[in-house]
Amino acid sequence: MQSTDNAYDKYTFAKKVHERCLVALDNISDINLLFDLDYYLGLITNVKNFYFTFDKEEAIQRSFNHRYKRFNTIFRDEVKALAMDYMKFYDINRFSKESFYGDENIRINQEQGLEFVEIGKLICDNKLKEARDKVIEVGVHVKGVPWPE
Repeated sequence: MQSTDNAYDKYTFAKKVHERCLVALDNISDINLLFDLDYYLGLITNVKNFYFTFDKEEAIQRSFNHRYKRFNTIFRDEVKALAMDYMKFYDINRFSKESFYGDENIRINQEQGLEFVEIGKLICDNKLKEARDKVIEVGVHVKGVPWPE
């Protein structure tokens, strides 16, 4: 009887470890989406991202340290900050020259800026995959971007 209990305990433990790993891997997938969205924003617009705060290694470590929590709980502030980065494009004319990376003009027009506001709303709703797809869709049509074909 005891050997059956022992086997059950090992199975239960292994199952819990497996579930924790799946949650952590899911978080890493979300982190990669977050970093893609951050990278594409600067690439497409030529505007510096003002709010995004941590690097990839730190984000992955935080994900593994909090295996039981969902991604949007761990990274709530960063997700909000990235969404704000997108939503600031509601008025293209308000950017100063210090806002840009190298060139002296913004790469997107006002209509595309409003699409970025919609992407920001998707990020707020934690729909990161949809947001990334939308960014790529917008980015392909922006002239002057070294965008992969």
